[in-house]
Amino acid sequence: MIAKITRGSRAGDIAAYLHGPGKTAMHTYHDRDGAEQVGGIVIGGTLAMRGDTTGRWAAELREAAASRPEITKPIWQVSLRCAPEDRALTDAEWRDAATVFMTRMGLEDRPWVVVRHADDHVHLVASRVTDTGQVWHGRQDYRQAQTACAELEEAYGLQVAPRETTRVSRRAADHQITRGERHQALRTHVPPERVELATVVRACAARAVGGGTDAFEAELEKAGVEFEANRATTGRMSGYKFGTGRVDEAGQPVWFKASQLDKTLAWSKLSQVLDAPPPSQRVQVPEKGLLESKAKYQARVAEAQTEATQRRHQQIGQAQLAEMGEVANWWAKRNET
Repeated sequence: MIAKITRGSRAGDIAAYLHGPGKTAMHTYHDRDGAEQVGGIVIGGTLAMRGDTTGRWAAELREAAASRPEITKPIWQVSLRCAPEDRALTDAEWRDAATVFMTRMGLEDRPWVVVRHADDHVHLVASRVTDTGQVWHGRQDYRQAQTACAELEEAYGLQVAPRETTRVSRRAADHQITRGERHQALRTHVPPERVELATVVRACAARAVGGGTDAFEAELEKAGVEFEANRATTGRMSGYKFGTGRVDEAGQPVWFKASQLDKTLAWSKLSQVLDAPPPSQRVQVPEKGLLESKAKYQARVAEAQTEATQRRHQQIGQAQLAEMGEVANWWAKRNET
């Protein structure tokens, strides 16, 4: 379940939207008899408005908000949407779920309504201000909403939406993943393209430590990663964008900015890695023999250094595979039904 939160100043505007037919897409849902309904209908809340399809409830929210005119955005609204694979919840289930959600948010005693807007989602609209002038600030509303959604997913057997803030999810730029990417991942049980691409690019950066942009780009080419450097005419570097070679419907390459993959790949951070001294390698080379020429000894040192570098790259490659497995397991776990 996905929660999308907005705040506004005009209850009438959101009411007109929720109960209207929709400009770009028809707002419809099927009632308990299977008949298709156009526009939203109130199915619950703290106002005695169940069955309303006109939006007259907005007047009561305006009246409550008027007690604190200095509050510029007194209307709080959240849409709760199920995944395409989820079953359609009944009006009674949505009503109960909305009550639980608003209780978790601390809005249960405010004037609010829940409007069924389609088979897969509802809207909850509340006044942040009570009739007596008490204000709900909701400074952690996004985080609270994620927790409430997780509870509802478990209670109603719904798909688990990506929302963890673990080390893996932060690396995966989870907050940047689009709805389309998420739904495809849920269907295929394969992490989004950008998640896997970020893993490969990070490994390339690790192998290029201290080697500058030339070494990094060489690693990207070996890994099969498409890239473009953003350099000004003055030669000043400001970062990269990366791709897998995939093109869109128009035949144009699909690119991901570094910030869309992992914040550590932003140029301000990546440049420090590429320009840093490479990690020291323990190169075990016997002391120069008495009869050994200088050239032969230097060749043995160079060979030992090469072997040490290869070992380090092998270790990085193994770590990359382990991380890719960790990311894949993370997605598999969150997509279990």
